Amino acid sequence: MSCGLVRSGFAAFLFGGMLTIVCPVAVADRINLAALTELEDAKQAGRIVKEYKGETLEFPQVGRLSPAAAEVLAKHDTDIELNAVRKLDADLAAAWSGFKHTLLLHGVTHLDDQTSAALAAGSATLSLENLESLTHVQLAAKLAKQANFLRFRRLTKIEKPVADALSQGICGLALPMIETLDHAGIATKLLNDGTFPCIFERLAVLEPAAGKALCVVPCDLYFKSLTKMPPAVAKALEGHRGVLDVDQLEGLDPAACASLLTNNGPLDLGGCDTLVVPGQPVPPAVLEAFSGHQGSLTLGGLANIPLDLADAIRQRQHHTTLTDVAFVTAVLAGGLAGKGGPNGVVWLPHATGIEQGQNNAAQALLMIKPRPGPVGALGPAAIILPGELKDKLPEALTVAIEKHACLHFNNQFGP
Repeated sequence: MSCGLVRSGFAAFLFGGMLTIVCPVAVADRINLAALTELEDAKQAGRIVKEYKGETLEFPQVGRLSPAAAEVLAKHDTDIELNAVRKLDADLAAAWSGFKHTLLLHGVTHLDDQTSAALAAGSATLSLENLESLTHVQLAAKLAKQANFLRFRRLTKIEKPVADALSQGICGLALPMIETLDHAGIATKLLNDGTFPCIFERLAVLEPAAGKALCVVPCDLYFKSLTKMPPAVAKALEGHRGVLDVDQLEGLDPAACASLLTNNGPLDLGGCDTLVVPGQPVPPAVLEAFSGHQGSLTLGGLANIPLDLADAIRQRQHHTTLTDVAFVTAVLAGGLAGKGGPNGVVWLPHATGIEQGQNNAAQALLMIKPRPGPVGALGPAAIILPGELKDKLPEALTVAIEKHACLHFNNQFGP
């Protein structure tokens, strides 16, 4: 029996113990959307709409699309993805005016005013993740009214009229590449009610009004390239709740440091070298802020830590990581070991040596006494040294450290 060329499969049934193959009615194959590189024909577009009714249309390779074909696709009843389209003109944008679903155009990087106006006048929910500029206020206002998340992966700046429009809508918003944040409304919008971390990859300038807005709700903030923190900006960030990562700061002002240490949550702080001036004490307000900070603390830039700062770190109740301490001096050891030793956990992940001899840092560390009382969530108070240090110390010292209840290699719970 010949059934012809059928791509839609077949069925097999058992009749009286005999296997019978039943050929289905032959139907034409559906258009392979993944193989299309252009869509110019309106009739072909109509066939696609008919064949894929109720399904999301994904055109991963279609770079050329005619307005006539787009107008037909706009009648489709669910989302359409055209991320291979690189250029969009006003005629093509206008062809989508009646589309009622989400139109993904992640390949589009630039829009002129006429094209922007045509998109703004349409009904589609737009996703334009890779726009490199957004200057059309009406388009920004339309995007802001969408009840979806807007992620602009390449926008580095937005002017105030566009920022005003974006900040007044119901959309979620992410601007990871923004270079200047000086708009309080945009800053508040970027928080997204604290539902996920707010990451700034290229932010170089943060203004006080925007900084204050970033503290409206608890949210984890990561500033990956922010190097300057004027005291006024740090003051605006006082009392922030959540992670605050400013590890790229340089030349941190003592007043700014004290403000940042009011953060309610983990703090990764760079630029701390300026807090230590040879022959001068660390400002009392800074010492008080260090000892009072209620969260894990990572300090960058501190290679040599004076006694007063070491004592403030000793008083902390949480983790403290000293990333730039390469050599444990007798001064540092004495400050951490004083008055019975640390209240929390002090990590020295990059220490390559311990001062010995007349100025015996090792002896000071070994004099620490375990603190009485219950062990907290962090485990017992301890000083943690890197495991690599074991091979650089005298064997007797390594053994003594391994036997000590408050000194550990790698972590306080074991290797």
